[in-house]
Amino acid sequence: MGIPRTLGLNGAPNARDLGGLPVADGRTVRPGLVFRAQALGRLSDDDVAVLASLGLTDLLDLRHGSEIELAPPDRLPAGPQVAHIPIFDPAHPVFTYVSAVLLGHDLSRYAQLAVEGTPSAMLTVYRWFVSAPAALAAFATALRRITAATGPLLYHCSAGKDRTGWLSALLLGALGADRTTITDDYLLTNEVTAEAMAKLLAVMDTRKGVPPDVLRPVLDAAPEYLDAAFERLESEYGTLDRYLREGLGLGAASWSCTPPGCTGAARPETPPRPRAGRRSPSRSWPPSGYRRAVRPRGRRGAPVPQAWPAATRRSVPPGRATRRGRPRSPRW
Repeated sequence: MGIPRTLGLNGAPNARDLGGLPVADGRTVRPGLVFRAQALGRLSDDDVAVLASLGLTDLLDLRHGSEIELAPPDRLPAGPQVAHIPIFDPAHPVFTYVSAVLLGHDLSRYAQLAVEGTPSAMLTVYRWFVSAPAALAAFATALRRITAATGPLLYHCSAGKDRTGWLSALLLGALGADRTTITDDYLLTNEVTAEAMAKLLAVMDTRKGVPPDVLRPVLDAAPEYLDAAFERLESEYGTLDRYLREGLGLGAASWSCTPPGCTGAARPETPPRPRAGRRSPSRSWPPSGYRRAVRPRGRRGAPVPQAWPAATRRSVPPGRATRRGRPRSPRW
């Protein structure tokens, strides 16, 4: 039996759906709309057919050009628009050290970093995600692209755990998921990649002479890595909401949302009374593009939670609202 939410791709076992995860106000992320994955260059024909069935309209590749050059090109079905948003610093010694470990290169030039070890290097990488200007700009761009997507979207990096893991943490956090949910999703990588990791550790040890105790920390999704990122976030910004607004610049004014995109606030602060047939304008984070990615939990036909704008508080099936008498499908 497969692991829940995974796509069952033989060439990318770490590809999975964020749908079904619990978020704020008793809601869950809508299945079939947001996917996370590792690099897609080793997909089989059957794997590509599975991707085609998802109806992807957008794909975000978080890898640097140097990584893309060394890896097999992504095997994708026709349809998704690909955006490259590199989250990597080729001039940073920690990044080049980790890359050298993964490639089995000579580590003599990284003597000091080798003494500190790969776990320390990974902690540095996760803190860089939170603080480095280049990382802030890239993660902000990725989140904007997610909310602007016209249909199902997939994002990935190389292993699908570090850059993809932090982007998933931000997205789930913006939707109101608690830290346990975020961490559990992050750690699921270890379960779905266990077999592939064991083979890679053996091959790198035998062929490249990279000891498993050096390589494993780079391949693992360790809870202390995610904790390091959140600790840096809290020390610099206090809260995730402030980080999203001030660090990533994702205030309401930063979002351009048009139908069938964002047309209302997810959690409005004293919203104005909406005009008949119209939904109240976006006033706060998360933008309603995020709200459309979640659904109320419970039976179909249950009333929409009262925290939603008044114009959408009707007893309608989850994910459907009406506008001027016509049924309206969610953008996500």
